Amino acid sequence: MTEHRLLKKGNVFQGKKIVPLQSTLPCVGIVGRANVGKSTLFNRISGKALAITADYEGVTRDWQSFQGKLFDFNFTVLDTPGLGIKDSFFEPSIKIILEDLFSYCQCIIFMVDGSQGINAVDQNILQWLRKQSRPILLVANKCERFKDELQALDFSQWGLGEPIPISALHGQGLWKLKEALSAILSKETSILDSVSFDNQLFTPQTIENPLSTDGCNEENDCKTADYEKAFFGSTRSLVKTSDDISSDVSFTLSEKGIRVAVMGRPNAGKSTFINVCLGMERLLTGPIAGITRDSVEVPLLMGNTPFIFIDTAGARKQAKAKNFLEQLSRASGQRALIFSHVTLLCIDGTRGLEKQDLTLLSSIIEEGRAVAVGLTKWDQIKNKNSYLKSLRKCLDESVLSGRWIPLFPFSSINRKGLEELCSGLKDLYIRWNRRIATGPLNRWMTDCLQDTPAPMINGTLIKLKYITQIKTRPPRFVIFGNQVDALPLHYQRYLLNRLVQTFHLEGVNARISYRTGKNPYEPVKNP
Repeated sequence: MTEHRLLKKGNVFQGKKIVPLQSTLPCVGIVGRANVGKSTLFNRISGKALAITADYEGVTRDWQSFQGKLFDFNFTVLDTPGLGIKDSFFEPSIKIILEDLFSYCQCIIFMVDGSQGINAVDQNILQWLRKQSRPILLVANKCERFKDELQALDFSQWGLGEPIPISALHGQGLWKLKEALSAILSKETSILDSVSFDNQLFTPQTIENPLSTDGCNEENDCKTADYEKAFFGSTRSLVKTSDDISSDVSFTLSEKGIRVAVMGRPNAGKSTFINVCLGMERLLTGPIAGITRDSVEVPLLMGNTPFIFIDTAGARKQAKAKNFLEQLSRASGQRALIFSHVTLLCIDGTRGLEKQDLTLLSSIIEEGRAVAVGLTKWDQIKNKNSYLKSLRKCLDESVLSGRWIPLFPFSSINRKGLEELCSGLKDLYIRWNRRIATGPLNRWMTDCLQDTPAPMINGTLIKLKYITQIKTRPPRFVIFGNQVDALPLHYQRYLLNRLVQTFHLEGVNARISYRTGKNPYEPVKNP
């Protein structure tokens, strides 16, 4: 297949083929005009509410995929954006993306609205589909009533046979759909086997050095690591982790990959960042804020590390999200956060830190996810050193544990700073899964108590006896002692900061809880 025609040949993107996800299963794409029920059928087949559905035109803007099933028939299904929207800014780009996707499809489900009858937009889409050289299965959705099934027979004049009447919302007619797909795909599979067609759909794409900074002309722009070193010290943990913590780390890398939720305000450069990492324009981007609506998973391999980047819709203030569709997008982003391992909060470097960014950061910390802050559009920042200093100070004063959140300035346009960012995300995942032995923890606590003893309460010394780690993801620790309920907050912060600094737990939201040990001489109360 030819290189993606949306990609620029310069420093912005590298022209690459679409490499879909891993599957030996046949692939079926769902295509049709807007608001005919494509995403509803996609959710029905996948068995999950993966795509946002609403009674609006143009809700879906990025294609999604899932290995779903209809009864006992397994296949990979693609949900695609609606076509035929009047004065749509995105339709030319969507058609180019779909033409490449059709190369991996063994069948195309052309969905029409059976309750409305023949539409001129449907005819234009059919003419375009006939040029794709793929079998077309005509499906009439929204046929809950018998009269809708009769009206759907009008589509037979297109020469595709009688349409299959279904109701994706209520699950009607799915058996007929399954039988028709099985018949088409069985024929296609035998033909494709004879020509050795490789349908490696949905496999994480291996990228050979896509984030290289070759061609940097400005010396200051190529020294992102120098800016970072000034604020993290000469032994910055997020760069030197593999050797430092390999001795006491016990975890297994997820087979599917490290799930990274990319969050931020609208038009902060989230989708552009994922496109550059992938090496192709997988996600729609543009100068208009709020293009992304669904949470779209994009798998890829960076070196030998599998990642699953989850592009989320831009988060505005909850008071401004009055539109029902925007509320659905917000809920989808929150769901992506819950099921992620690491969260990358993208902040528009040209606009700086705003209250909404701090609100998002607080929700990420509360959820217990490893977090990094990515400063996008770094090439447009002039005084970089003072900018980082002011941002670091604001995080320290505004967010709990903000002083330990790593900062990664990068520019997607010039592809600078992205290699350090992806390496830092992997290291954050390692730290998030880290388990520390009890021995080193208690030696650390002894040193802390010798340097700064615990304060006295009402003339009684608070005794901290021992510490142990009870959980990972994020790392959780428990300190046992007497009268720990009276331990001042400033001393709790002192212990947490020493713990993070000593064991390199920056950005993983490590937590310490306190428990009072049982008094063995306390009389047992009778029930």
